[in-house]
Amino acid sequence: MNETENIEQAEASHRAGDLPGAEKYYRIAIEQNAESVDAHYGLATALLQGERLDEAEVHFTLAAKLEPEAPDITYNHALCLIRLGEKERALDSLNRAYRYCDGDPQFLTPIASALLELKKPNEALGVLAELPAGSDQRALLSARAYGQLSDWVRAVSLLSELYKQLPDDKEVVNQLSIAAARLRDYPLAIESFEHYMKLVDPGPAEFLRLADLYLMARRLEEAETAISQALENDEPNGEAWALRARIDRLRGRYKEARTSAEKSLALLPFHGMMWGLLVELADEEAEKKVLSEMKTRMEIALQHPQASDYHKTLILYSLGNLSEKLEDYRSAANYWSQANERQRLQLEDEGKDYRSVTEEEKFAAIKASFATVFPTQEADDFRPVFIVGMPRSGTTLVERILGQIAGVENCGENEAMAFIASQYGFDVQRGRLPPPAEMSSDQWLELAERYKEKTPHQSNIVTDKMPHNAQYVGIILFCFPNAKVVQMRRDPVSVCWSIYQRSFPEGHNYACDFRTLAHFYRLTDELMNHWSSIADDRVLNLQYEELVNNPESEARKLVSFCELPWSDACLQFHKNIGASFTFSEMQVRDPINTSRIARWKQYGESIEPLVEALRAEGYEIN
Repeated sequence: MNETENIEQAEASHRAGDLPGAEKYYRIAIEQNAESVDAHYGLATALLQGERLDEAEVHFTLAAKLEPEAPDITYNHALCLIRLGEKERALDSLNRAYRYCDGDPQFLTPIASALLELKKPNEALGVLAELPAGSDQRALLSARAYGQLSDWVRAVSLLSELYKQLPDDKEVVNQLSIAAARLRDYPLAIESFEHYMKLVDPGPAEFLRLADLYLMARRLEEAETAISQALENDEPNGEAWALRARIDRLRGRYKEARTSAEKSLALLPFHGMMWGLLVELADEEAEKKVLSEMKTRMEIALQHPQASDYHKTLILYSLGNLSEKLEDYRSAANYWSQANERQRLQLEDEGKDYRSVTEEEKFAAIKASFATVFPTQEADDFRPVFIVGMPRSGTTLVERILGQIAGVENCGENEAMAFIASQYGFDVQRGRLPPPAEMSSDQWLELAERYKEKTPHQSNIVTDKMPHNAQYVGIILFCFPNAKVVQMRRDPVSVCWSIYQRSFPEGHNYACDFRTLAHFYRLTDELMNHWSSIADDRVLNLQYEELVNNPESEARKLVSFCELPWSDACLQFHKNIGASFTFSEMQVRDPINTSRIARWKQYGESIEPLVEALRAEGYEIN
C-alpha cells in the first residue's frame, strides 16, 4: 500500500479503537514519508490515548513543525504537555491554538477548559468572551473560572441562572452545589446536591459528600444519617470514620472521637485531618512516651506514597502542635515553617497569593465607603452582637461568656455576613444596588433580612463571632440599628504566631508568611480603629490580655456594653459547653486563665522573623 492507503487504514483502525493496528499503519506511512503531517499527528493522538505520553509528545512536536498553524495539532499537543506536567510549554501551545482557531467555537470551548486545567482563569475568561453570550458552555466554564479566582459570588450567580434553564443537567447541578459550598451558602449547596443525587445512582461517595455538607451546615443528625447510608454495604470506609470522628468531637464525645479517628487512620494512614484531631484531643498530661509514639507514627504517615500535598501539609501542622506539647519548641517551629511554606507555594501556584498593594487598596476603599457616623433607623427587636478581630484573638472566649446569659443564642463563626457583603459588592458592580452612601433604609433592611434568613436562630439576641467580619462593620451598623460590635484586640505577636501554627482556608492567604501576617494585622488593626472613631457608642474594644487577667471586671464591662443582664454564670462557661466549630473549642473548656499570654517567648530565635516583620509595620515589641 502507498502512504495514503496506509494512513486510511490507520485511521480506520483508530476509529475502531484498535490502537496497536493504528500505530502499525501510521508508522509504515511515516517510513514512506517522514514529513507526513497526517501520519505524525495520527500516531501522536493514538499514543496519547494509550498513555504513552513521551512518545506522543515527540510526534506532536514533529507534526506542529510541519504544520505550525493547525489549531487541532497545537491544542492536542497542549493536552499531552499538560499530562506530562510541562505547564509552560502547554500554555504556549494553547495560546497558539487560540490564535490559529480564528474564533471557531469548536476550539474555543476546549481551549478554555484546558486553560482552567492549567489554573489560568483570567486567560480562560478571555477566550470564553468570544463565545455567544447565551452559550451554556460559556456560562459553565466561566463559573469554573470565577471559582478558581475565588469569586464564588459570580460563580454561584452564573450557575444559579443556568440551573433555572437546565434543572436536570447533572454537571450544572453538581457544580452549583460545589460553588455554593465554597461560598458557604450551605442551604443552596445541600438543596442542589440533594437534587443531584436524584439524577444519579448515589453510592457511598455521594452520601459522604452529602454528610460533609450537612456537617458544615451544622445539621449533625442529618450528617450521621447520611454516613449510615454510605456504610450500608458494610465496606470499610476511612472517610466515613473521619466524618464520624469530626461529629463526635463537635458533640464533645472525645473518647468516641479518638476511636473513630483511629479507625479512619487504620484505612487511610495519611489522613491529615484525623492526625490533627488526635493531636488536639491528646491529654496535656499524657505521658511523653505516648506522645512520642504518636509523633513517630505521624512522621511515617508523612512519607506514605498516597499522601497528597494537602494531607502532608496538615500532618506537618499537627507535628508542630504535637512537638509543642512535648516542649520541643525548635522542632515545632520547624514543622510549622515547612507547613506554611507548602501552603504559600500552593497559593502562589494558583495565583491566590497575598498581594499587599491589593489589600491596601481594599481596606482603603472600605474606609472611604463608610467614612461617616451611621444614621439612626427604625429598629426591630433583632439584637445581634458581632465579635470581630483577627483569628485567634479571643472571639470564642467572648462568645462563651455572653452565651451564659438567658436569651442569648451563640451562632458561632457564622458565614452569613461575608456572604451578604460579597453579594452586595457584586450587586454594586453590576449596578443592581447603589454604593453605601446612596443606599436607602429599606435597601439596608433588605440586606438585614437576608442575613437573618441565612442565620438559623431562635432568639432575637444572637452572637456572631466570625473574626473577619471586622471588614464588614460598616454594613453591619447600617443593617442592624440594635447591633453591638465587640472588637477583640490581642498582642500582635501572640495573634500572628497562633495563626501561623494552623492551616487556614484560601481566604486567609496572609496566614502562611510572617511579612504578610504582620501586614494584614496592621490593616485590620487600623480598620478597627476607624470603626471606633466613627461609631464609638456601638463599638467596644476589648483587650484579650485584660480579659484573662481581670475576668470579672472586663466581663461586666462587656455585658453592660451589650445591654444585657449580668449573670455569675458568665465566668462559668466552661461548665456548659455545646458543640463548637472552631479551632479554640478545646481552650474554652477550661476556666479563664493566663496560660496563653506571651507563649511565643518560649520560641527564642524562631520567633524573631515575625517580631521583625511586626516592627517593620510600626509595632513596638518588647
